[in-house]
Amino acid sequence: MSNKYKDFDEFFAEKDKDEITFKFAGEEYSVPASMPAIIPIKMDRLANEYGTEAEIPNEETYSLMLKLLPKGKLEELAEDASVDELNEILMWIMNQYSPAVENDEEDDEKN
Repeated sequence: MSNKYKDFDEFFAEKDKDEITFKFAGEEYSVPASMPAIIPIKMDRLANEYGTEAEIPNEETYSLMLKLLPKGKLEELAEDASVDELNEILMWIMNQYSPAVENDEEDDEKN
């Protein structure tokens, strides 16, 4: 009998145990270790709509952060953050998911 069953819930739960954690205004926040699939889809749509060099509109930043933070945590974070700070936190999180992008940017700055 062939084994044609795979428990992806168990597989991914084990794989994604580590979280990305950051501290802001004395509070620690965690996001999933792996980027939610909706994020690159939304980022691609934003790049097509606004261009790759454009700043992300504030409402889009909130939308992306809602996909990353547990329910209610964005509101908690936003109570102590400015829009610029939220954007900076989002960019840092995105760099944690794609460290090669951050390294490429640093290399560009050195040249």
